[in-house]
Amino acid sequence: MPTFPPRKEPIKKKEQLSQRQSELWHALNKKLPDEKINKAVERYRIAQLSMLKAKIHEDKDRQYENKSPLHDFENLQKEILAWTNKTVEEIIKDFEKNFNKLVPPDER
Repeated sequence: MPTFPPRKEPIKKKEQLSQRQSELWHALNKKLPDEKINKAVERYRIAQLSMLKAKIHEDKDRQYENKSPLHDFENLQKEILAWTNKTVEEIIKDFEKNFNKLVPPDER
């Protein structure tokens, strides 16, 4: 018997994305050097892409079980393409617009 039961949701990917959000938030608020901010942005981008791919995989599993998908496949593909093509500056601007500067994402 497995130690951990199989998961139906991308829980680990959500946790990774949350951690990367916190890292980026702290890097921006502490005004770290550009090199470190760029690394944090790239990690955040990878986490976003990983989460989107996990959603696609989740829907494929549901489809295999003859259940309706939770997400629109075309929208997920568009989001993946958008995240792949975003520049570092665009990601930072979107991040600052979406996250309150007073409270880190992990403490909400």
